[in-house]
Amino acid sequence: MFDSAIFLSDDHKHRYYVPVAFTGTIWHVNGETKLSRTLWPLPGGSGNYMSALLWILAKVQATDSVGEVVAAMMNHFVLTSAKAAKSYLRVGDALGLIEVTASSVYLTKAGAAYLKKPSSTALQAALRQNIQGCEELLAILRKRPLRIGRLLEEMAKEGHGWTTDSQLRYRLRWLEEAGVVERRGKGRPEYRLVSLSGAAAPLAID
Repeated sequence: MFDSAIFLSDDHKHRYYVPVAFTGTIWHVNGETKLSRTLWPLPGGSGNYMSALLWILAKVQATDSVGEVVAAMMNHFVLTSAKAAKSYLRVGDALGLIEVTASSVYLTKAGAAYLKKPSSTALQAALRQNIQGCEELLAILRKRPLRIGRLLEEMAKEGHGWTTDSQLRYRLRWLEEAGVVERRGKGRPEYRLVSLSGAAAPLAID
């Protein structure tokens, strides 16, 4: 998603990756659209994604060692395996907020901006800019509320051939966290659009 050019922040205490050309709603690298196909939840479950994400970003700001961040995550979130911690770390990477290599992890400029001024609007932008299927999902919900089974059918028409509803459900949960989607009812809830801030504008970077 980002090139390997690194520059120092004003206080020279942390490194960030410089994003490649941004065209308004999605990142392009060498002329190709780069969106993450997978998205996962974070510890704490629905309603706690933002707080968990902020904790992870703050830890990444403090150290660029994957090992140190993973160890801290295992302790803080009471995880039993490093593999689970790394999978959670990859969520920040998918959202374009951190860059992860084999042994190092860095905040991107967007990640630094989000950590400085977190908001549901900024989270919405990160989802729409970086996660495959979010724009299509929101476009479908603009037309009418739907249950997850019908949403899965509509997303299949858009080219998302998921064999289960897991990836769709994770996107819905994250969009709920961003305040743009809500569930109505129990058992077989209906998903509906709450609010949408127009096109997915780039995250504000001071």
